[in-house]
Amino acid sequence: MSDLTLILLAAGTSSRFSQDAKKQWLRIGHKPLWQFVADNLNEMGFFSKIIVVGSNDEIEFMKQYADYNFVSGGKTRQESLKNALNTVSSEYVLVSDCLIR
Repeated sequence: MSDLTLILLAAGTSSRFSQDAKKQWLRIGHKPLWQFVADNLNEMGFFSKIIVVGSNDEIEFMKQYADYNFVSGGKTRQESLKNALNTVSSEYVLVSDCLIR
């Protein structure tokens, strides 16, 4: 396993996403999008640690879905990333949005 941490940003309000649900909670099969993305990236075996950044009011609920490292997001994307970076101990970090293409 490499010395690489993945930070998956999933704390946003989806303000530009014109749907009733936040996009990170849309389902692919039985999984919310954030978990689907984290699981797929985890299966690649590149990461020594995966940190999922969630909103303060959703973090405990997210923990019921998967056994990743969870960090509470901030008021801005930059604050959310800083919160996650404060928990990183690896030499390298990859940051990704919660999306698929």
